[in-house]
Amino acid sequence: MINKWVVLILLLLAGSARAALVEYSYTGKETFIGTANQEIIKYSGMMIFDTGSSNVTFVSWRGDKTYHVSTNTNLHFTTVTGLSSKFYSVITYSGSGTDTNGFYHLDNYMISGLNSTLTIAPNTTFVFPKSFSGVNNRRLTPNSNGAEILALS
Repeated sequence: MINKWVVLILLLLAGSARAALVEYSYTGKETFIGTANQEIIKYSGMMIFDTGSSNVTFVSWRGDKTYHVSTNTNLHFTTVTGLSSKFYSVITYSGSGTDTNGFYHLDNYMISGLNSTLTIAPNTTFVFPKSFSGVNNRRLTPNSNGAEILALS
């Protein structure tokens, strides 16, 4: 029985050694439009990319001590070749649907960055962007009263 536990622990350690977490800091602002109002909210946070699962977790915070954590699991990753054989990684997400209250939601974004060789652990490198920039990041979601709110960043 002890041998089975040793083998199990070694397998778990070997499997986890291949994956790493790559962290990015970010800042941004969103403009919320709806219910005859417009509000701009600035935020900062951290994007955590799990190289093993390709999941991305966003942790963001605002000056009013509001915190948000979200994990995206169904992202689309692609690589684009630019001038002089430079490679760019592009991460996109798009989702829509109706929630249990019958309110429609739409969420999409695209971030991209020039690939670099990153050192993520001693003697371990990973080819991925050092930084990302985002375009066309938009959400359509209802507020607590069901009125549609457009968020642009």
